[in-house]
Amino acid sequence: MTQLAATPAPALSTLPPLVVRRIGDGSVPILALHGLSASSAFWLPLAEELRHDCTLTIPDLLGFGRSSKPKIDYTVDAHRDALAPIVDEMPATFVIAGHSMGAALAVALAARWPERVERVVLLNGPLNKEYTRKDERFGEISWWSKLFGAIFYGLAPVWARVGYRLRREIPREVVRDYFRHTTASYTTSLRNVVFRRDVLAEVAELRQPVLAIQGGADGVVGDSSALAWPANVEVHIIPSATHTWPLTNPVEAAALIRPFVAQPANRR
Repeated sequence: MTQLAATPAPALSTLPPLVVRRIGDGSVPILALHGLSASSAFWLPLAEELRHDCTLTIPDLLGFGRSSKPKIDYTVDAHRDALAPIVDEMPATFVIAGHSMGAALAVALAARWPERVERVVLLNGPLNKEYTRKDERFGEISWWSKLFGAIFYGLAPVWARVGYRLRREIPREVVRDYFRHTTASYTTSLRNVVFRRDVLAEVAELRQPVLAIQGGADGVVGDSSALAWPANVEVHIIPSATHTWPLTNPVEAAALIRPFVAQPANRR
């Protein structure tokens, strides 16, 4: 019987560069990373609040938004390698910020480039180990989940057109881009970047100061109020804040971020 050879995963160096927005003309350069299912559009309201103090570079992560979506296992290394050309173009030192899964990636990039990253900002990061233990129940995707995914993504153009009507408090572009990913980019990014890491333990190993802003009503990554925070972390728990708080409350988020990123570097 003739066997078909497996199609090799494309080399990241052969893929188009990530799609990037650049906003602001301030003196503090920030590389801002969005979360799972999102895109750079998630950062737009907050970027507008920070634009006079900061210059934000905001990519659509590999497999999300308008960036390419190769058929690969979306590991931390894959995301980090895709972001490397953008890091190369950043100023000699910069701040890295991330929301949700983007916060987990921000920690990985800060560890990879410790001399380049001065400070780290984590917004609604997956820092609660009880959350990451969901991997124990993640397992293999069942056939019905694959069928649902095929239907869901097959109707993505429809969802992108009408979905904003269901969440009118969220900008239309953010809702539209929520459907710009694939089953592979979603599931393997979730498994590898979030579930199979102890992000808070990695935060404790960073040399940089870290700002963590967590929502007390965050039903996605859970309650972070009882965590044992490392000494290098400045923590703000917003009691009523949900997972999308930085998007829906950009003025308050910017008020916490602005003084933190303006401080001089103070490494351990």
